[in-house]
Amino acid sequence: MQDISFKKEIIYIKMLEGIEVLIPVEAKLISKNLFEIIENRDIDLESDATSIYEFFPGDIVSCIETNSKEYFKDQKKDLNFFFLANKLISSNFPNRKLYELIFIIVKRQGEVRIEELEEYKENIHKLCTDKSIFQRNHPVIKAWIEENCHKIL
Repeated sequence: MQDISFKKEIIYIKMLEGIEVLIPVEAKLISKNLFEIIENRDIDLESDATSIYEFFPGDIVSCIETNSKEYFKDQKKDLNFFFLANKLISSNFPNRKLYELIFIIVKRQGEVRIEELEEYKENIHKLCTDKSIFQRNHPVIKAWIEENCHKIL
């Protein structure tokens, strides 16, 4: 049974979908600027390879409070301040390190060398060999795999 004794807050996380977009997600306030992401209604890791998320449900993240004008320049109305997740503190999301690797590769448009990813060695091997990872279909990931995986296999 889900614990509903806490107040749900809305924080924003980054998603890469060609461009960087901010996605509102439900979160639980743990302490000042520290939140646990409870739900992301947009996430679909099994059939959407084009949306690459920085943070996931179950992640505890540190947030910065930022002015909406910095991120929503084209909007006429001011959304004031909001919390933006900017650092992973801990996670219980399955294959979390793998999805972190995918985010890094896509954010840098594939311009990341294997040598820069030493802490992801095990996940690089999984990304290169496990065809069930749907995000392998993302164009940047496909190109990165073609360019780099032969070096480690």
